[in-house]
Amino acid sequence: MDIQFKKAIKTWEYHELKFLQKEIQSGGQRVGKLIEKRMKELEEEEKTKVCPVCYEIINFSGEHYSLTFGPDWMRKRANFDAIDCLSYFINQLSGLDKIKRQKEIVRESITKEENHQE
Repeated sequence: MDIQFKKAIKTWEYHELKFLQKEIQSGGQRVGKLIEKRMKELEEEEKTKVCPVCYEIINFSGEHYSLTFGPDWMRKRANFDAIDCLSYFINQLSGLDKIKRQKEIVRESITKEENHQE
């Protein structure tokens, strides 16, 4: 850990080190939040080691694909072992979006009919 941290710090620019120094001196809340966020991302990756389409084990050290989707307040990440699984997943999401739009059109037409009858 110590050696890896030293290597990471050697890659940083002066202004980045100065920011980190000031952050640590002021209590380190922003850095703490960044670390927490990264840890949550890593925990989420741990949960998604299996492709949700074909259920194969995903080799994170090799080629794999990730998709982050959803509204800002509810982001989700899905990992896939191959491009065809990612493509299939996107097509399924696209189909769900079409169904949602069709339901909205039906609701609008019902509302228009109700308003017209009044």
